[in-house]
Amino acid sequence: MDSEIRARVEEKIRLLSRQLEMVLKTSGNSEQKKRVSQQLANLKKDRIRLDEGSFGEDDVRRYLGDVSLDKGEDDNEEEDAAGVSRFSLLSTVEIQPASSECTEQEVNEIASFLRHFEREYLSVLGNYQLKLDFNHAQKRDTFFNLYGAIQHSLKSYLDIVHDIAGGRVASGDHADSLRQMKRKLFMDLIMKTSDFVRGLHDFLSLLMSDYQNGGNLVLNPEQVLAFDALHGHRELDGMQIAEGIERIRLFLEEFSEYLNVPGLKKMQTRP
Repeated sequence: MDSEIRARVEEKIRLLSRQLEMVLKTSGNSEQKKRVSQQLANLKKDRIRLDEGSFGEDDVRRYLGDVSLDKGEDDNEEEDAAGVSRFSLLSTVEIQPASSECTEQEVNEIASFLRHFEREYLSVLGNYQLKLDFNHAQKRDTFFNLYGAIQHSLKSYLDIVHDIAGGRVASGDHADSLRQMKRKLFMDLIMKTSDFVRGLHDFLSLLMSDYQNGGNLVLNPEQVLAFDALHGHRELDGMQIAEGIERIRLFLEEFSEYLNVPGLKKMQTRP
């Protein structure tokens, strides 16, 4: 194996292990802890196989994707199929149907990630928890409007799915129009989600960089996050604000990478 590729795999394993250990330490969900413990065990096995020299090209692709190895279309499809499993934080999210009639795995995954984001992270970004200087507080507020637009886009997509599944349009030009609208709404969902995820990730990266360099864009970086026990355990409960921001940033980083998987965009050509 090329020494540069080996170094990149080692770094990826190290990063994933660090992220998963953080999840294991803070999660109050027993099922999530079980999944994370298994993932950490698999990472340890992969590190041993890497040292032993039994790490193959397929193993490399699981961590690095396309690393300029010889790949055909079938290889790309296999990589796409690996999907969520190669992400340390996304893979701990339980994937649930976006609706009872939605059978598209990609849409169900995106909806599940958004649901997890809303439950675990969205409230942390509000003014009650995260105190920012005036200009950056205004910038922060724009992301709530963008998130609302994503939810509207998802609802529009699921409405079309409902009409198709209900047999309201069996055939003909109107049926073709409905299927075309479904593809367009899917791409709209992808674009809006991607813009939101990348934009918020960059914003949180700016806040973290400022904090790590002694700045004061975040006015309460050491405040401990606390949530109402009536709503159940929260992933970030007990963390300091700065730690919580970094966790959200890492989640968005993986979400953004997921949205850029080439196979995801192939959905626009499906019937």
